[in-house]
Amino acid sequence: RRSVAPVLELRGCDYDLSGSWRNSAQALDSNDAAPEAVGIPVSVEFDEVEKAFVFFEGGDVLRVPLATNPQHMRIASYVAWVKVLREPKNLAWVLSQHPDYGWSRALTLNDYRLGNVSISTSRYWDSGLGRVPLREWVHVVGVWGAGSESTVYLNGRRGASTTANNGKGADIGEELVIGGRAPYDSAHNAALLVADVSVFDRALTDEEVRLMHKRGRARAEPESRHSGIARMPRRTSSQPSVRREQTWDETTGLFWCDTGTSAYDIPDGEEWQRRFQDAMRVAQDAVKQRNRLPMYRQQVVVEQSADVNAELAPLAEVGPMASPDNKRQRGLARHVSDAPTPSSGSIGGAVAPRRTLARFPSDADKRAARATHTEALRQMGGSPGIQRLIGGRAIALFRFGGRVFAVDAACPHQGAKLCDGEVGDIEDMVLGKRHFVRCKVHKYQFDLASGVVREGVCPPLRTYRTRIRHSGDDPPSAIVEVGFENLSDEFFRPLDDSENDF
Repeated sequence: RRSVAPVLELRGCDYDLSGSWRNSAQALDSNDAAPEAVGIPVSVEFDEVEKAFVFFEGGDVLRVPLATNPQHMRIASYVAWVKVLREPKNLAWVLSQHPDYGWSRALTLNDYRLGNVSISTSRYWDSGLGRVPLREWVHVVGVWGAGSESTVYLNGRRGASTTANNGKGADIGEELVIGGRAPYDSAHNAALLVADVSVFDRALTDEEVRLMHKRGRARAEPESRHSGIARMPRRTSSQPSVRREQTWDETTGLFWCDTGTSAYDIPDGEEWQRRFQDAMRVAQDAVKQRNRLPMYRQQVVVEQSADVNAELAPLAEVGPMASPDNKRQRGLARHVSDAPTPSSGSIGGAVAPRRTLARFPSDADKRAARATHTEALRQMGGSPGIQRLIGGRAIALFRFGGRVFAVDAACPHQGAKLCDGEVGDIEDMVLGKRHFVRCKVHKYQFDLASGVVREGVCPPLRTYRTRIRHSGDDPPSAIVEVGFENLSDEFFRPLDDSENDF
C-alpha cells in the first residue's frame, strides 16, 4: 500500500543530540519496514547552528535500516536538502542503497558519468542539470520507476528523463546510506551538510517537488507539512534533557545523574545475544556463498597457470651458457611476499644491523570470521544498548537481566559507536560469568564491568557505576542513574537568560 506521506522523514530540526534521529514519518504512515529512528555514530558530527549533519570527504556515513530496492519499493523517490562545502574531488553521492548491487539507486551531486547532479540508472546518461552550486542549500530529488520513466530535480527544476532498471539486489541487511555510498568511501563521499532526508514509495510529481522546494527546509512545528495531516501521538522512550542536575552522594563518593531512561527501555542483553547467535549462523552461510565464486575463479587461474608453465617450460634455460641439448625445464616460480634480506653495509667501519620486512598475517579464516560477524550485526533488527548524553558525556547503557552497565559510548581504539556492536557473556574460570561488548569495526572486546580489553590492544574502556531508582507507579518505572567521580564541564557553563534568576 502506497501512502501520500513519506516512508522516511528525517528532519535536522528534530535532532536533539541524543544519538538517535527520529523518523517523524512513523506517526503518519504505519509502515513496518520503516525504522523508528536512526542511530548516529560518534564519527558523524551535528552542526547545531545549521541543524544539519556534517560529512567529510572519504568519511563516515549515516546508515538507515530501510530497503529501497524494486522488490520492496517498485517505485521510489529520494529527497534531500544539501549544502556542498567545497568543490567535490570525487563523485559526491549523497543518498544510496547499501550494499551497492552495481548501479544501485543513488542520488548524486558530482558524478560526471550521469550529468553531475543526477540519479544512477543501469547505464551512463546526462541529466542536463550540471554541477551543484557550492556553499548554499540546494534541494535535490531523485525519482525511480521500475523499468519506466525516471528523473531528477535540482531546486524544483526538472532534469532530463531516462529509463532505470537498477538497484535490483535484495540483501537481507540492505540500508539507505546518507552522506555517501558506504562508510569511508573516498571515491564517493564528499564534504557536505545534510539537513533533511525523505523517502517516498511512489513517484513525486513536478508540482509536489516545486512545492517542497518553495517550502524550504523543515522547521520544528507541531503539525505535519504533508497534506495537512496532524501528527498522531506516538510512544517513545523517555529522553534525557540537555542539562540535568548532578547530586552528590557522600556514601558512594560520586555525583549521580538521572539519565531519564527506564531500565525497561534498555534491550535485554541475554535475549539480544540469543538472536545474534541465530544471525551468526545465517551470516556464516551468506559469507560462504559470497566467497564461493572467487574461490572458483582462483581455481581456474591456478589451472591456467599450470598450462602456461607447461608451454613455457621448454623455453627456460638454466645458466647463461646453457645449450639446446643441455636445457632443463623450469616452471614459473610463484611470487611470495617475503622480501629478500638486504645486504649488510657499514657505517664508519661499523657493520650496520640487518633489517627485514615484517610480514602482515592475512589469515583467510580470520577474514571470514570478521565478515561473518559484520554481516550478522547488519541483520540484527536493533542495537543491544542505548546511547544517551548524560552530564555532557556520551554514555552507552547495556542491560543483562536486572543489571545495568554504563560505559563510554565510543570505542577507545578509534571512536566507533559501541551501541552498534555485539554484547554477550562468557564464563571466566576465576571471576565467573562476565559480560562484554565487542566493537563492530575492529572487533575489540571489552569487559562491561571493569573496562578491561579482553581481545585487542588499546586503552581500556571507561566504565561508570549505575543504580536504579524504583517507583510505585503503575506501570512501575526503574530510572537508571549514573555516577561520576567529578562534575562535567557542562555543569560550569554560563546559564542562559532563561535559567538566570538574577
